[in-house]
Amino acid sequence: MSSQISPYEKVHTGLWTDWTHGRAQGLTLTVTTSQGAYLIAFLAIFVRLAGSHLWDLLCYAWFHARQTTGPRDGLYHQQQALLRNNLSDNRAIWQFSAAGYAWRNKVPGSIRRTIPFLFTALIYFLSFSAAGIFSSNVASVQSTVLISGPVCGELPDVQVFNVSGMIKQAFVSTWRLSAWKNAQISSSSCHAYNTTGPQQYFQDCKAWGRQFVPWNVTAGLECPFANEMCRDGLTVQVETPFIDSHLHLGINAPAKDRIQMRNVMRCTPVTIDGFKSDMLTWNETTLSNEYYEPETAPVQGYLGYSYGEETTLGSNYTFIYYNTSFGAALGNLQAPSYMMDVEFADATDINPGTFDPIPQLNRTDADVALWFIMQDQLAFVTRVDDPIFQADVSVVEEVITSDGDLINMTYWTPSEPLTVLGCAQQWQWCNGEHHCTPLAGIVDQDISSLNYSARQQSLFDRIQYTVQGANMNLMTVGLGNDALLASTASGWGMAGSSLPNDQWMREVDHWYSMFWNSVQQFTAQYSVGDGVADQDKYRVPPSEEDKWMCGAQMVQRSDYSSFNMLGVLLILVLGAFFVLLNTALDPMIQWFRRRRARKAGVPWLSVWRRHHLLQIESAAFSEAGLGTWSHDSLVPTSTDAGSFSSPLAQQQYMKLDASSSQNSGSVYQDKIDAKGAGEETISLPSPTSPTATLRQDSIQHTRQRLKLEDWVKRWNFRKG
Repeated sequence: MSSQISPYEKVHTGLWTDWTHGRAQGLTLTVTTSQGAYLIAFLAIFVRLAGSHLWDLLCYAWFHARQTTGPRDGLYHQQQALLRNNLSDNRAIWQFSAAGYAWRNKVPGSIRRTIPFLFTALIYFLSFSAAGIFSSNVASVQSTVLISGPVCGELPDVQVFNVSGMIKQAFVSTWRLSAWKNAQISSSSCHAYNTTGPQQYFQDCKAWGRQFVPWNVTAGLECPFANEMCRDGLTVQVETPFIDSHLHLGINAPAKDRIQMRNVMRCTPVTIDGFKSDMLTWNETTLSNEYYEPETAPVQGYLGYSYGEETTLGSNYTFIYYNTSFGAALGNLQAPSYMMDVEFADATDINPGTFDPIPQLNRTDADVALWFIMQDQLAFVTRVDDPIFQADVSVVEEVITSDGDLINMTYWTPSEPLTVLGCAQQWQWCNGEHHCTPLAGIVDQDISSLNYSARQQSLFDRIQYTVQGANMNLMTVGLGNDALLASTASGWGMAGSSLPNDQWMREVDHWYSMFWNSVQQFTAQYSVGDGVADQDKYRVPPSEEDKWMCGAQMVQRSDYSSFNMLGVLLILVLGAFFVLLNTALDPMIQWFRRRRARKAGVPWLSVWRRHHLLQIESAAFSEAGLGTWSHDSLVPTSTDAGSFSSPLAQQQYMKLDASSSQNSGSVYQDKIDAKGAGEETISLPSPTSPTATLRQDSIQHTRQRLKLEDWVKRWNFRKG
């Protein structure tokens, strides 16, 4: 199916209101798919960013809730340090696990005390990972977009058949046939038939409207006509739920301006016995000479079917069939598998139709249609027991093979040249407040009790006209052989595969699918035309009261992305709130507490800040005598600009250098000279001599080394 209703349609980009969920939840942003991909990626990153700040807030609250001035074991202090210096939720899972495992033999219940941290970090990590993924749900896969076009209005049938009128009607008929073919392709490739229950469409298919029209199939109900008219008591009913002008037809409007409709169609194979004549001559057909010239018509070979007087051709018979000799289509590529005609009668005389039904078929509360399906030129290789497509007469003929052999060939042919399928169709209209009209024919509707508003009346007029234009009766005849699924099983006048016994029910379901596809297609083309200039110029512009519908058509487009702005704004606002709160919460608390402490004349020390990684590092530097540090701010700085090595780096260098020297045969000798007033002599290799003597003050060097070792132990203790 094409992604566009018309090549001239214009998709509205930017903000608009999809009234499906109301004004607030329906605020929608439509952009191209490339722009939408950037927005989706940004939202995923932003959700993760907001999640990291919310994790910081959680750790901040947990840290202060656990903080105590009493003595606690090492595991407690390490957990506090991890809460203070958390990097991310996923890193926290590993860090807390390592701490709990390291203390397992030293602190009772270390694993039990670690589980709450692990569980919280794991749940948080999974939750926000999922949130980042599902943030893309604010955009629909097959996005609903708002379209408009250069033309708007209905393409009506011609009322006056002069030369210009006939030209116009030719364009109208061409437009309808094109739409019916599109509907036939869509239904054949997208609709999955169920013998009973709700009907389904394949997920990768796109509706002409906002969504596909749903319906149910039910078999074995009461005959829609007099019981003797239903052959073998077989019936099938296709029925829609209430179809919403907004949800199913895509006409964007608030709930108060929408209307609903419902359709019920019940069909049956119609009895032929007693309603078929013997062979007739031309004069016996009672066909009017106004339509046929008796001089050129075959003299005999006619069958008449009497279900009511045909009102357009002037015949007493509803349908007259000319008996074509069997086998004319065998081997003929041009011969159709089936031929079909339809006669219909509306429930009232407002639009009387093409025949006047006999009492057994007459319905004053439904529109009646009879399909005459001819298949006398078709043969099957196997028997078919379907009541409409049956082939129950075996024929044996001698045929010559390509090798020149003479063999007997058996095939099956219909016992009747044609079969009749009858349907009664009813409509019901509602005002959106659970007040509906009774089931009746399409034009026999008294909607005065519905109290439609001006916009609802506009919708009713438009949809009723669209339904009549889609016209299942004309659609099936217009498509001819292509309207039947059974035609795909035949070729050269021969059907190579059998048909199921419920093939006639499948055909009714297929017609119903094509019909609603056509209704949705015609509805969308009201706002944009069909892109054929010679046809669109005949569209009648809407009145002032109806112009609002020109910019209110919604369709599905895969080349655009529509975002629910409420969801986008919710992500942005909540995310920004978490970021700002995490950034400002501690500084604000510190400011108020410092101010209160200053007024009380007491010093203020922030435990949260003192546990910061940089504060711990600067404290280690200070204790090692490396620089003079100021701890007043969150990030401590040294008072001088001197350079020094990290104590941990010194320790690592000394170990690496000692290992390297030992492997190369160098010897480090540390001797304490008792006579040198406490001096320490260290022998080192020199570039100019085997050894060199470095003399330092032993007391100062020993103090620095002890501080260094103590700091390294505490550093490793904090990491472990």
